[in-house]
Amino acid sequence: MYRVIYASRATAEMSDIELEGLLVEARMRNELEDLTGLLLYFGPDLADAPSFLQVLEGEREAVETVYELIARDRRHRDVRLVAAGDVEERMFPDWRMGLEYVTYDDLARAVPGLGTPDRPLVVMAELVTDPVRAEQLLVTATY
Repeated sequence: MYRVIYASRATAEMSDIELEGLLVEARMRNELEDLTGLLLYFGPDLADAPSFLQVLEGEREAVETVYELIARDRRHRDVRLVAAGDVEERMFPDWRMGLEYVTYDDLARAVPGLGTPDRPLVVMAELVTDPVRAEQLLVTATY
């Protein structure tokens, strides 16, 4: 089993309908490739630009192929690999792809010292440079 966690910025703010369309595409592709994972969306109220944090899990070749497609997708920019490697088991074994909207509370649990709710700006570099925090946020946002 292989896992990739990446972060990226959206090229534009995405509506609920656009995010649902993205989710449907991902689920169909992931079903064919036996991939699972979770996509977190950071709205403009939480980040300096609408952003994503995603985990993909499955056979290495399939995960790497899909990651390369995402890196070239016009909806993403500044794609940064946070973590990649072999793992014993999937974090999200039952999810072909989940979608969660990140809240300030999710961030506060994953990024200590974040600040106050009236100043929830998140520098994605915090998560991009710390795989442990990124993984913690992925798990935290689903509860």
